[in-house]
Amino acid sequence: MGLTPRHQKPFQKKGWDQLNQFLKNVIDNSDQSDPSGTIKLSDYVMSSEEIQSELKKNGYSFDDSVNGYLTIR
Repeated sequence: MGLTPRHQKPFQKKGWDQLNQFLKNVIDNSDQSDPSGTIKLSDYVMSSEEIQSELKKNGYSFDDSVNGYLTIR
């Protein structure tokens, strides 16, 4: 008996619900004094501009100095 073939599930980009859950888990629920989390922008359906605008509107700060990634605080 061996392994069954690996299931190839197509990658599905993340949306607002997944980003919100990430922020709650990594930042809002953290016991660190300066919590942060990094997302890969290409993993999301929304554009970088949409995400950054929504983050600003909701009081988050972020660093976009690494191309393709966003570190959120």
